[in-house]
Amino acid sequence: MRIVPVAILLAVAVAACTSATPDTPESTTTTTVVAPETTTTRPTPTSFLALGDSYTAGTSIDPADAWPFQLERRLGASGTDVTMTSIADDGWNTKRLHREIARTEVDTYGEILLAIGANDVVLPFGTDNFEEGLALLVQDIEARSGPTTVVTILSIADFRATPWGQERIERGYDIEGYNAILESLAADIGARYVDITTISGAAIDDPSLVAPDDLHFSASMYALWVDILLEAGVGS
Repeated sequence: MRIVPVAILLAVAVAACTSATPDTPESTTTTTVVAPETTTTRPTPTSFLALGDSYTAGTSIDPADAWPFQLERRLGASGTDVTMTSIADDGWNTKRLHREIARTEVDTYGEILLAIGANDVVLPFGTDNFEEGLALLVQDIEARSGPTTVVTILSIADFRATPWGQERIERGYDIEGYNAILESLAADIGARYVDITTISGAAIDDPSLVAPDDLHFSASMYALWVDILLEAGVGS
């Protein structure tokens, strides 16, 4: 018997297997993932900063019933988690408010509300001083604003409708002229402008809208302001 070397047998076997079952590449599936389009939306603001004078501080009533804190409660009742910070006090005009803001820590807020000007109208410094003070306040606001911060400027409360104002009506306090400056500023910086002067005038015929000191407004009046602010989109 002729013995065939093992090496030769192995070579033949390998060749046979190779020719019988040719290599077949594995099938592959390519999946293309398309990223969804992204849009930038402003988150619902949860931190608020109210800047103002005695009409923001709630002078002559419970400070908890001042309009900033009524606004905080109304937004909270609608499901928005809100924190309200108020920097305001009696007798502050624009420049005094600026000085007081400078004493506070710089934080970033979702929405900033500015309600100032009554004392600028009453004090004998004129509109130039008012505009200078507003320019400083704009810097303060910018320092506390993030990329999505919304700024709201309220018109000046019509204190002429209070008993205090009626006793001094001959002084001709030009609230409308100062409001025009505020409205122009709002347009320049892209802020929301909200008129609360008109509703304040209702106090002349409704004593329940006036605070006990006959100069400031009651919680009922500030509730009306909050209605107007919410209708204007504050907090949404």
